[in-house]
Amino acid sequence: DKYLTNGGTVEGVWLFHRHGDRAPNRPLCADHMIESESSFWRTKIPHDDDAILQSLNERFPPNLHSSHDQFGFLDAKRAPFGRLTDRGMEQMRTVGERFGLRYDQYGHHAARRRKDQVVHMNGRSRHSNTFLDYWDVNAYSTNYLRTITSAQSFLDGVFGSTNSSSSSSNMDYISRNEQVPINVRDRTSDTLNAFDREPTLMRNLVSQVMSCPKFTTRDAKAAPLAARLANFLPGLNQTKKKISPANNNNDTTPKQQPNIHGETPPPSNINWIHATDHFVCRSSHAIPYTAYSAYSTDESVESTLAAMATPTLAHLAWRFRQWYLHKPLLSAIAAPPLREIERQICGRGPFLGLEERRPFVVYSCHDVTLLSLLYGIGADFLVDSKSKKTKGVVNGYDKGNAALNGEHNDNEEEEEEEWGSWRWWPAYASTLAFELVRVDEKNTGLDDSHIIRIFLNGRPLKVVDPALREEDAILLEDDYDWRKDNVNGSFT
Repeated sequence: DKYLTNGGTVEGVWLFHRHGDRAPNRPLCADHMIESESSFWRTKIPHDDDAILQSLNERFPPNLHSSHDQFGFLDAKRAPFGRLTDRGMEQMRTVGERFGLRYDQYGHHAARRRKDQVVHMNGRSRHSNTFLDYWDVNAYSTNYLRTITSAQSFLDGVFGSTNSSSSSSNMDYISRNEQVPINVRDRTSDTLNAFDREPTLMRNLVSQVMSCPKFTTRDAKAAPLAARLANFLPGLNQTKKKISPANNNNDTTPKQQPNIHGETPPPSNINWIHATDHFVCRSSHAIPYTAYSAYSTDESVESTLAAMATPTLAHLAWRFRQWYLHKPLLSAIAAPPLREIERQICGRGPFLGLEERRPFVVYSCHDVTLLSLLYGIGADFLVDSKSKKTKGVVNGYDKGNAALNGEHNDNEEEEEEEWGSWRWWPAYASTLAFELVRVDEKNTGLDDSHIIRIFLNGRPLKVVDPALREEDAILLEDDYDWRKDNVNGSFT
């Protein structure tokens, strides 16, 4: 129990975080309302000439691999949609501050600090030495501006927050050549985004899941909900008018949009991530679900959409659960980053000299990446769907009138699984931290001098022994080679 939260000495940190609060990925309103909605979200995101953003780019410069030169950042041309908001930057900065305080207290260098280097809960005292004197900091991001800015804001919080009144004092990092680049690696070998790295392979693996009878049967039950969502949110329609240059731009015949999950679309046939986005983003910024639509003054439609929020998120979580219980698909997504940190932990962490800097590695990614890692390591609340029942609430939404939206199940066992604790979805700025901890004393009953401690959003995470996993969702060494085609306590 001593080592569950704060015991021992932290000698290495590998941290995965979801980006902070962002604008929705796509506008789902009618075409004639897109500009109005865009104007709203532009007020929520930082401008390119923002002084704080410029300071972050100087201290933590993006380092984009040449393999991304053709398309650049994948969300750059959709602004303001998909961009990190000012609130998202502050979320990441706050999380970074908490981790900075944690490792000032429990990091390997704590014993080496001078007696007058005291950590205060309301701000770190200024030291002659910086975080970078003790930690070898490396940061990696997927090829999205929102994940890059999230990593910058997180590190800004770790090192000492920059704001409009104090940014000049933090320029010492630059003058001492202590910039930390945010690396976007070669897309053919980057471990963070399997869908960009191996699009054909991932499409085939997802198709295997989505074509199985269990999936199609269950997904078909959500078709009524999908149809109602698409009726109120026309941007969800998979059939769009497409202009054809071969016909003098006059061809307005409805055509099926390309489906990244294979040739045959699933029965529900909407993008459930975009649908969930609508509820999460608007709830975060306290705007009605019906804003920027023909129903903006219709309270009955607002109530109807509110009742759809929970079953929409629940079905999204269920779909990804099916993905991540499919071992080849889970391995393709989760194995590369987990093996990467395993190599670093085993090959370097425990063997550094007393005065050497310890690894502090930050991975800025997405909700689906974080979720795959939790399934990959066997997080107890995801592996055993019936061990913890938290019926009625999904990420803050009441289950409400799910039966009215096509989500009713006659089979009670199926109902229990559907609303089990696995419905959890990574919120903005969620963090999954792996700590390499040195055991402080002998005769502890532990076999090794070091242990791995895992935190999810500041709380210790329990994992299930692979031999005991109910769903047999085990990440096997030979399942996938991505180079081929074929609980108690909290520090937050």
